[in-house]
Amino acid sequence: MLAVGSACLVLPYLFLAAPAGYLADRYSKRDVIVRCKIAEIVIMALAVVAIMIGIYLFMFVVVILIGAQAALFGPAKLGSIPEMLRPDKLSSANGMIGLTT
Repeated sequence: MLAVGSACLVLPYLFLAAPAGYLADRYSKRDVIVRCKIAEIVIMALAVVAIMIGIYLFMFVVVILIGAQAALFGPAKLGSIPEMLRPDKLSSANGMIGLTT
């Protein structure tokens, strides 16, 4: 079960890395971030339901969705930092983002 759950979380990163970068470059990073955060709220509500129901397959699907959301969110989040800050602040901002994520 642990291996399947881990695979469910990691596989979306492998399959969505290129599309996530494309989305972050093609569309407004703000829009991508906002939509990913809305999706995160919905997915976490589904996670609560999955845990309450106790159906393992549903839980694995939710873990896949969590991995997909995280994979799509990352490039937009990190790509927005250079657009918002001066170059001398990038290093500390990357550290703070890494610390708080």
